[in-house]
Amino acid sequence: MAQGRVISSKDHTSDAIPPSGAPLRSHGSAILYGIFSTFLAFTLFALFVFLSSALFLLITAMETGSDISNITSQFTASLIVISQGIAIKTDSLVLSITPLGLSFIAIRLLRTVFIRRRNTVIGNIASVVTWTLLVALTAVFVRRNIDSPMWAIFVYPSCMALLSYAWSCTRDSAEYAVCKTQIEGFFSATTRRTLIFGLRTARRILYVYAFIGIITFIIWISLGYQSVQKVFDMTHMGIGSQIMSSIFTLAWLPNLVTWALAWTLGATISIGSLGHFNLWIDQSTHLPPIPIFGILPEAVSTDIAQKIILLIPIVLIIMVGLYSEFIPSEHALIKPRYTLRNMIDYVYPIGSFITSIIVTIPVFMLFIVSSSGALGRKNLAHIGLDFSHSLSSFGRPVQWGLILAWLVAIVIALGQSGILYVRNYLGTSTQEDAHQQTETDNLMDDDSDDYDDSEDSQDSEDSEDSAHNKHIEETQASNDAAEQFSPNHNHPREDNNE
Repeated sequence: MAQGRVISSKDHTSDAIPPSGAPLRSHGSAILYGIFSTFLAFTLFALFVFLSSALFLLITAMETGSDISNITSQFTASLIVISQGIAIKTDSLVLSITPLGLSFIAIRLLRTVFIRRRNTVIGNIASVVTWTLLVALTAVFVRRNIDSPMWAIFVYPSCMALLSYAWSCTRDSAEYAVCKTQIEGFFSATTRRTLIFGLRTARRILYVYAFIGIITFIIWISLGYQSVQKVFDMTHMGIGSQIMSSIFTLAWLPNLVTWALAWTLGATISIGSLGHFNLWIDQSTHLPPIPIFGILPEAVSTDIAQKIILLIPIVLIIMVGLYSEFIPSEHALIKPRYTLRNMIDYVYPIGSFITSIIVTIPVFMLFIVSSSGALGRKNLAHIGLDFSHSLSSFGRPVQWGLILAWLVAIVIALGQSGILYVRNYLGTSTQEDAHQQTETDNLMDDDSDDYDDSEDSQDSEDSEDSAHNKHIEETQASNDAAEQFSPNHNHPREDNNE
């Protein structure tokens, strides 16, 4: 009897459930869903910027007694555009320093929309295009104030949207599953393990750098708040404007943290041609009356303090490298006993550290470029960090720290091997001495037993000789007695002669 095809549960689930939870939508519905989701994210971001701008302008108008409510929409649009990396200008000002705080809020908001409203790849691409077009339309609204070329108006928002899209590819996304499958087919398990450990180390390095920058920025504030207050008094700001301008400066907080980190690493912060600040110099002449410039630090006076500041990042990176090398969940280089196979494991951290350097260097480049910009056309044409010098300052502690961490791990392994060898050698020597002592004691016991046996045999021989001699003496005595008491008889020949 002919049998039909047997449909298993495995076949049914593979056809019904898409991989990694990807939604089942047609291309048209996915595109519409992506457009709507992105429009929602952009609306929320624009509303946040509008409310913040309206509050700032309201307090400013109350203190100055002027009506500036008619510029609220243009001010909001300008902030949205500049948060996407597009430069703006006025009659007396050019501003191309991207407020990375607002950029981060936009990227995070768009990422949340990508995660909460999962879509297909076509729909996500439609979301990226929609975000770019919305930013371009905003730039058209303030087109008289745009100072960037046309290609930048489309490229920069697209890059931010793509960054949000890439950041939203978590473990439950279809894109992550596809990338994982391709990587597993192309790289071996050991190579994948090394790459994963390298990415983890790179993330820890970025955390350490962010920690150094935040701590340094807090120290700047504690040492320079009096200078900021002097700028406030110079510009005749009221208490409300002082508070709002300080809060408004938080939009550029990541820029300032990047500058603080660069200063700690030995780079130079330039305020155009009017000021230069690093660990060794603090030259400034006729800086613009911007309150945040008051926290820029003075030069460190002593050589010892300068060297300590420069060594702190290297020491922290060494600790990060050692942590990656010794924790059991990663390289686990600490072994109870080292063999040739265990020593080969020290090659893998090299690949992991190279991966970390390759990942962190582009991140440093991105922050150096995006945290700097212009505040004018002549003396303030460049404010922030020099690219080449700052990049070397950012990368040097990472390279030296990871190399020294690997060398320290080698020294620790050699020291541990030496201690184990000495301990085993001393233990072996003690055992050999104990064995030789035991053999000596056994030989002495055998010699004493032989000596006792010889004495016993000698005593037995002496007793036998004395007994034999005594027997002979007794025999001789008995013979003498017999001769004494026996009668005398003459010889027969003598009797005959008689």
